Amino acid sequence: MSSRRVFALVLAAGASRRMGRPKLLLEYGDGTILEAVLDAVFDSPLDGAAIVTTPEIETLLRDSVPPDVAVAVNHDADSDIITSVKLGLSKAKTRFHLADDDGIVVLPGDMPEITPATVSMCAEMYRMAKQPRMLVATYHGVQSYPVILPFSRMLEVFYWERPRALEDLWQRTGADVRELPIGMVPQPIDVDSPEDYERLRAAHLAGAGRAAPAPRLRLTRDEDAVERDVNSPKDGSLATSDESAVGPGPRGDWRIAIAEREEEIAACWPVMAELRPHISEEEFVARVRRQGEHGFRLAWLEADGRVVSVAGFRLSENLAWGRHLYVDDLVTAAAARSQGYGEALFNWLVEEARRLDCDALHLDSGVQRFAAHRFYLAMHMDITSHHFAIKLK
Repeated sequence: MSSRRVFALVLAAGASRRMGRPKLLLEYGDGTILEAVLDAVFDSPLDGAAIVTTPEIETLLRDSVPPDVAVAVNHDADSDIITSVKLGLSKAKTRFHLADDDGIVVLPGDMPEITPATVSMCAEMYRMAKQPRMLVATYHGVQSYPVILPFSRMLEVFYWERPRALEDLWQRTGADVRELPIGMVPQPIDVDSPEDYERLRAAHLAGAGRAAPAPRLRLTRDEDAVERDVNSPKDGSLATSDESAVGPGPRGDWRIAIAEREEEIAACWPVMAELRPHISEEEFVARVRRQGEHGFRLAWLEADGRVVSVAGFRLSENLAWGRHLYVDDLVTAAAARSQGYGEALFNWLVEEARRLDCDALHLDSGVQRFAAHRFYLAMHMDITSHHFAIKLK
């Protein structure tokens, strides 16, 4: 059997405009629509999953998801599905170090009738194929979900220059697609409107849909539970998240946190010295402390007990850029590069900027740092200006 891995991409960030209320939290069986979809993922032989959802649902999910599941938050309620796809792919690539032929199972969060058996069948067929091909489930000859695409094919969405439907990836003329008939199972209902929801309920009550057991994953609904503060400080201060980001690395687990204590700051110096070799350890600690009085923060990524990536940043606001996160320093130890750590820290900075209600993230990069430029362009940054300086001392 092929060593190809298969990961789920659950798209659960829709605005539910036609429904008029959050459709993913509507009752289905003994749980909700979203819980049924996630159980289909967790009960299937997949290698992991990325869930893209809203800030509200992320709060309900955060104490329930298994360790092999990454959650990305789409803060833009007006964005299209491709925005969510990009967020999910970026999160999955960083978390799972995806290879080109790893399979991505696309699952809409509003199709709770898709069963674990269907997801499992699609995943195994993808793994068994001699060459990675797009695979689409069909119901009585009609294409629907789940759909599996090689990760390399999913990356095409990052290069689309105009709004397009996700289905263009596998429905366009000449697409190399294999159809997988799903027995006599009815086509899953896509719950977009109140009428769709009534059909779903009627099908479930009549026994035509799957008998939904109690969900294995339960969303947190305790109104007294402590919730993450996703509102940015309005006084210009840079209050950072109390929780560290964590994830699996190529040879162990990693975590991201803010260096607060002197020994934590000092532990960042060997990595920072690769970018700022002119600063001694003693001076480095003193300058981080001094800059911290004016809003500077030092984030570090630790893997296997050692610091491998460091970022210095600050919250700022000006007439040109508005409210923004400015990254002073971003470096990964040379011995730890090309392992996803720099990308993980960069993505953490982007999420921190969103949490702080920033309009953008900005940084400068020396004209000679060509490898860094390739990295920033790969992270979908734009070259927006030239930086001029005059030395006074």
